Amino acid sequence: MYIRPILTYAGAAWAPFISKSTWSRIEAVQTIGIRTILGQPTFVRNHILLNTVSFNCLRDEIKKNAMAMFHRATTAPHQHINSIGRSKSPQPAPRHKQRARPLIWANNQTI
Repeated sequence: MYIRPILTYAGAAWAPFISKSTWSRIEAVQTIGIRTILGQPTFVRNHILLNTVSFNCLRDEIKKNAMAMFHRATTAPHQHINSIGRSKSPQPAPRHKQRARPLIWANNQTI
């Protein structure tokens, strides 16, 4: 299935910044593809379709890939790769609440 790699491409970079409604649209693209391939009607629930083809939801898959990418980056032997995602100096206190960065999002266990 070629839809999934397209939907998850560079997910660690863009996933923390999209809304719940956008997540629903992205999940719908995958579900429509699975439903079409399996020839299932619309009253079959989405989680049943995902279990039938042994897929996780895209959000969980992107989160898993992001965590793996940041782990590989932080344990890399090369210094220029090892420091990706880490700040080198303490940042001044922000005036407003900042949006989550991919490293923080990937380590957050709640969805």
